[in-house]
Amino acid sequence: MALQSTRNRIIVGVIVVAALFYVAGPLLRPKSSTGSSNERFNDWVDYYKRQDGYTVEYHNFEDFKDEVDIIKAQQALEMSDGVVDYMDEMGAVTVYYDGAADRIFYIGTGSDSSQIYGYYCTF
Repeated sequence: MALQSTRNRIIVGVIVVAALFYVAGPLLRPKSSTGSSNERFNDWVDYYKRQDGYTVEYHNFEDFKDEVDIIKAQQALEMSDGVVDYMDEMGAVTVYYDGAADRIFYIGTGSDSSQIYGYYCTF
C-alpha cells in the first residue's frame, strides 16, 4: 500500500509541474524583440533574425537617414528582394529596425558607387 501511495504522489507531482510549465510558459516567454505592437513588422524582424548571414540591429531611423546620401522607400516585396540581392552580392547584410517607427531598413547599392544608398520599408 505504501508503494502505491508513493507512486501516486510522483504522478501527481509530475502533473503539477507540467501544469505549472503550461500556465507559466507564456508569461515567462520573451516578449517581442522590437517592442512594436505591429505584428507584421515583428514577423519581418523575426524572419531576418532567423536567416543565416543576416545581422539584425536596432537603429533609430532618423539617425540612419542622416548617415546615407540617398534614401528610398520600398514596398515589402521589393524590400525583401532588395535585401536578398544585396546579400547575394555582398555575402552578408545588416538589417536595421526601428520599432517606434515600424521601419526596416538597410544600406544597399545604387547606380552611383560614390553615394551611400539606404532603403526602407514602413509597415
